[in-house]
Amino acid sequence: MLDLIAEGMEIRNQLPIQTAVAIAAPNPQPPAMIRSYPQTRNNHRNSVTMGDSEDYTDEISKSAVSATPAIVELSINAFNNDGLELTHDDLIFLRHHLPFDPSHRDAALARYREIWHEAMTEEPAEHRKQNKGRFVANTWLRTTNLKALPPKYFDKKDI
Repeated sequence: MLDLIAEGMEIRNQLPIQTAVAIAAPNPQPPAMIRSYPQTRNNHRNSVTMGDSEDYTDEISKSAVSATPAIVELSINAFNNDGLELTHDDLIFLRHHLPFDPSHRDAALARYREIWHEAMTEEPAEHRKQNKGRFVANTWLRTTNLKALPPKYFDKKDI
């Protein structure tokens, strides 16, 4: 029994074969996938998609100007200023469930805030107001499926 234990300890204390070979070699090879090829670095450019860099930046700036900006800010600070204690998880949840179109998103966010405030005012216990508002507003957002609704739905003042 002791012989087996001693033999196991001897095997465990040996260096792995690759490490032993690398130590014995005069010029050890680097591990795979970390070699760099300096002769091909920074000497190619995709001229088909990129074109002239000035034209490319002009296209980007024109598309940015033409995009419809959102009116309602979707950030933790904006919600905190409104008296709603939005968490990071709530922010991720909102970004996932809100519609993509900025005007639809703004209408949905306004309704989300209204629902949160209504639920907070209905809750009598002060320490449960934020959680009650968050729960009711997130439930509304989850069950409404705003991304699947037609654009006419957002034309109404009362969502």
